[in-house]
Amino acid sequence: LKGAGGITVPNAKYMGNQVCKSCHPEAYRIWVAAKHARTYVVLGTMMAKKIGEECKIQAPPPKSAKCLTCHATAATVSKEYRASEFHIEEGVKCEACHGPGEKYIAEEIMRDRNAATTAGLLMPTEKDCMTCHKSKPSHEMLKKKPFDYATAWKKIAHTKNK
Repeated sequence: LKGAGGITVPNAKYMGNQVCKSCHPEAYRIWVAAKHARTYVVLGTMMAKKIGEECKIQAPPPKSAKCLTCHATAATVSKEYRASEFHIEEGVKCEACHGPGEKYIAEEIMRDRNAATTAGLLMPTEKDCMTCHKSKPSHEMLKKKPFDYATAWKKIAHTKNK
């Protein structure tokens, strides 16, 4: 949902990866080793600054909503919807894909997939990934191969149904 000034108003508070890690240490380990954990950091590089200038982005990449939308989970969400343990500097976190966790983080809810999804837990699809991984001028400048969902998913899969 979009609120005043383009600020996103979620249906729950974002809790942060430390909360997720307490019950999902293996998923956290996979996240730490993946590029998602470093997406915010790359916005501070000279390459990001150059891309920002060439794409005529008004603010520096680490402050640009255009960049932060994909590079930092909940960066465009009002601070009141981010728990004190939540830090956008951690990049693309669990809740980028699984939704804000406030209503589904309780262990008794997470043990029941239906209860968890009813409470807001999302199970991401290829379409969800393509929200950020679509072709765009800023990434075309990096001259990388187009995003291959099947290959990328294997690198970050952390479910029992790998």
